[in-house]
Amino acid sequence: MLCIEFALVLADTLARECPALDWIHEEPFWESALLHPSGCRINVFHWAVKKFSGYGCEDGYPEKVQACLATLEPS
Repeated sequence: MLCIEFALVLADTLARECPALDWIHEEPFWESALLHPSGCRINVFHWAVKKFSGYGCEDGYPEKVQACLATLEPS
């Protein structure tokens, strides 16, 4: 449940910072993602799974979100 909630928080944060992102509903739900008009797809549930695995525990998610946004909306 925490993984799902974290993915939804990621999606909400990214969508608030980049209004061009659209939520794409998929089945099963964990394949849902954010889609940018450029074609970039952000699989927030996959990010969340990595966060809660041993691999992603110290992955620096605030920095990862900022890097993703910078890629989508270059200055």
